[in-house]
Amino acid sequence: MMIFPDIYLLSGFPFQIHQNVYGIDFPEENRMVLIDTGLDETDRIQIQETMKTWGLEKRQISDVFLTHAHFDHAGNAFWFEKAGAHVWAGEADADSIEKGDDHTIFFAYGKPFPTCQRVRRLKDSEKILLSDSCKLNCFHTPGHTKGSICYEFVGKGKRILFTGDFLQAGEEDGSVRMGIRVDPGYSFKEYLSSVKKMMNVESKAVLPGHFRPYLKPAFGLMQAAYRELLVNREKYKN
Repeated sequence: MMIFPDIYLLSGFPFQIHQNVYGIDFPEENRMVLIDTGLDETDRIQIQETMKTWGLEKRQISDVFLTHAHFDHAGNAFWFEKAGAHVWAGEADADSIEKGDDHTIFFAYGKPFPTCQRVRRLKDSEKILLSDSCKLNCFHTPGHTKGSICYEFVGKGKRILFTGDFLQAGEEDGSVRMGIRVDPGYSFKEYLSSVKKMMNVESKAVLPGHFRPYLKPAFGLMQAAYRELLVNREKYKN
């Protein structure tokens, strides 16, 4: 599914798969960058089929940027690394992706997490050049996990925020979904601080780790998230 020119939803909600996997295409270099990888073989097959549908099957996956360490977002990182991709993640979640510890929540899936050999660590405010005219702005947004990262893609005339489980649009206009309290490192205090910080982003759309895209400025969704955490704080407290 193409969301914007050169921005694809490769696996996820339109395919009856819970977790979203996005691809940013660089046709002039015959390569693609992934945001998250999905859970397992089901996602890998869907990614391949979607790429084939759009004539992208010969693209090399050069880099994988993980929003956090949870199995449903990082479970296929091992396979893409094995095929030659560089794997990136927030520095506080990177060790978990290399070790397969409890922060991958493997216990929720009943199988070992397939670990990566080397994860490149990302820090808050880091800027990664994807090409001469495109970059990823990295925002450390702890709360759902200690090392959660939101990526703002800037280029191709766009500013798009990839949020993973940090937040997603709700079913109703103006509503929001927050990440669940499943990780041992979950922190309500950090979550609230992260949302407040992200109100300053200028992104014109939000592509979350689950559910539908939010194709309006990110500020409105951040406002809704901050209000949700404050009004229903007992629901989200540790």
